[in-house]
Amino acid sequence: MIHIPEIDKAISKHAMWKMHLRTAIDTGKSDWDPETVRLDNLCDFGKWLYALQGSEQASPDWIRVNKLHAVFHDVAAKVLQFALSGQKELAEEALNGNRSEFKQASAQLTNAMVAWKMKLAPEQ
Repeated sequence: MIHIPEIDKAISKHAMWKMHLRTAIDTGKSDWDPETVRLDNLCDFGKWLYALQGSEQASPDWIRVNKLHAVFHDVAAKVLQFALSGQKELAEEALNGNRSEFKQASAQLTNAMVAWKMKLAPEQ
């Protein structure tokens, strides 16, 4: 039941998405397509998250992280769509703007994962 390593990996991998999106904005290319990115159950964390059973999926932390994880994937897909369709200014604003949904979704997801991790291992 110790999920700390999976949560730590997810925090790190989701933080790297800003770099992936930055590259897509700069080059107009990506190894991923927006529709695939939008699916929150294809990344390693999503697979792990959905594989948890019973009471773990009923926990308030799982529910919160699951919801925020889906939002993160949705907004990352939007940024990627702008980048790949040549809409650099919109992509840039969506990634880094004052009202960036991506920044908000990323921060909320990271905070929720850290809070979940702290409940699982409060001494860390």
